[in-house]
Amino acid sequence: MALPLVMEMAGATGRESAGPLIGRLLAVNTLGAIVGPLLATFLMAPRLGLWWSLVAVGAFLMAAGAYAGLPAGRPRSRVAFSWRP
Repeated sequence: MALPLVMEMAGATGRESAGPLIGRLLAVNTLGAIVGPLLATFLMAPRLGLWWSLVAVGAFLMAAGAYAGLPAGRPRSRVAFSWRP
């Protein structure tokens, strides 16, 4: 659910054409989809164990969500998700 939201927010800036921007976003998403499971399987699980790995990932996601919710120095662009007839 986060990828379409990031794509919408990036497209709302209007600073550059959508093609290269969406291409970079999808490349980073693909890289994360490759590196994440490898990191979890070969690094986190053997060192921390299953349950502590889940705790670490959950703590990271909570920290990332808290960081995303912080007010920025400049106003954020508004992304309209309302339905308009």
